[in-house]
Amino acid sequence: MLAVCASLLTGGCGSGDSAACFPNSSPVSGGTAAQRSVVEHVLCQMPAPKTSPHVRIRSAPEVASGGVGLDIVARVPPQPASPTSPAAAASTYADERASWQAAVLAGAVRDQSQRQHLPHVVTYKLYYAAGAGKPTFQSQGRIALPGWGDPEGQGSFPPKTLGHGVPTDAQLQTRLNQAAAKTHTTFEPIIDDPLGKAPAVVIAARDPRRLLAGPIRQYLDAVAFTQARYDGVLIGVTDAKHNPVWIASSAVRIGNTGCAVLSAEAGTNHGTFPSFNSAGGRACAAAGIGFS
Repeated sequence: MLAVCASLLTGGCGSGDSAACFPNSSPVSGGTAAQRSVVEHVLCQMPAPKTSPHVRIRSAPEVASGGVGLDIVARVPPQPASPTSPAAAASTYADERASWQAAVLAGAVRDQSQRQHLPHVVTYKLYYAAGAGKPTFQSQGRIALPGWGDPEGQGSFPPKTLGHGVPTDAQLQTRLNQAAAKTHTTFEPIIDDPLGKAPAVVIAARDPRRLLAGPIRQYLDAVAFTQARYDGVLIGVTDAKHNPVWIASSAVRIGNTGCAVLSAEAGTNHGTFPSFNSAGGRACAAAGIGFS
């Protein structure tokens, strides 16, 4: 069954009413009221506002004069002692998903801020908060668009395909059902809608290695993974016990992509880089993403 943010059906969490999304306190700090409103609105379009990351808006003159940055603090589970345990795979999966959501969030805030003629959002930093410890820095991205004064000149406009040819919820449901039937798997999707739709699909497979060796293309095609139509796409694969095995993601607005093998159930590569010939490696290649 297709799980979507209530706003897509009822106008609930996606209505932009931050008081309804965050009745106790806002997860956004810094910046002006207008800037905070944009971030809150984007967070309200995410499927679980109660577990939203905290976002601090700050100035970013080191990237562009007058530009602002986002410090995104995502809560993730702590890393277990054993790096090869199922708990470790689950923790890494949670990290990867938080990273994807942060990238999608940053792109949506950047472009919505531009539409409202607010200061340019030119960078973001991601922090992980595990337990009661101090959040730790994980990564950053420079997302200034061309002409915004970033001296490194890394910015690029979103692709022209973004938002075009996006299926309705019913059409996506049908495509995913067909992929599941052809691959003898089940799936659980959630659709974020921060500025445009961003589906996340978690597939449960009895034989993940067999799925990743080729049939995963059925799901990649169902969500148009390589066509840059959605704000972002995430596909995760778990085994029959729901232990994470593989994950691929894209955040189209800012051009982020990633792919990771999380357990040995995805197979083992033979040869040296870039000869990734395991099932997981071939699945990354099918998604058009370098293996990590």
